Amino acid sequence: MVEDVFHGLDWVQSNIGAYGGDPENIFLLGQSAGAHLGMLSVLVNAVCYRNLKANKELNFVPNFKPSKIRAFVGISGPYDMIKFGPHFHERGLGPEILNSVFGCRSGASDKEINEHLQCLSPTKIFQSNLLPPGTVELIPPLIFCHGKVDKVSRSNSSY
Repeated sequence: MVEDVFHGLDWVQSNIGAYGGDPENIFLLGQSAGAHLGMLSVLVNAVCYRNLKANKELNFVPNFKPSKIRAFVGISGPYDMIKFGPHFHERGLGPEILNSVFGCRSGASDKEINEHLQCLSPTKIFQSNLLPPGTVELIPPLIFCHGKVDKVSRSNSSY
């Protein structure tokens, strides 16, 4: 799904001028799952650009430069997939569904699942120092909004 976001951003950067937009002034906004994917895309793009090579999970290097995104706005996003799991399960979606949604290998151990979900959790990526040196400088300003009574994506999975 992150690859789909990259394709969309590549298209916007290439075509926004034809619609009267400024390719040097792009803001990325996502809500709920879109906030998670948007934030993950910002991080992966910065890492790819920093390393100047494709991420192992992707089949290409994003064409857009991180500096083209002026800011990211995340609304009601789950940014910690490990904290999000119990809420997901409370809503009747068992661990196998969460694992499938996030591409965990069938039959993976709890430790392997936890490590996989950590790599898909922007908050864990920042906390675990998984970003290579020089990557943080490539990340645009980040703005997060979250309601405390959100029943779909609880605020505790946002930090």
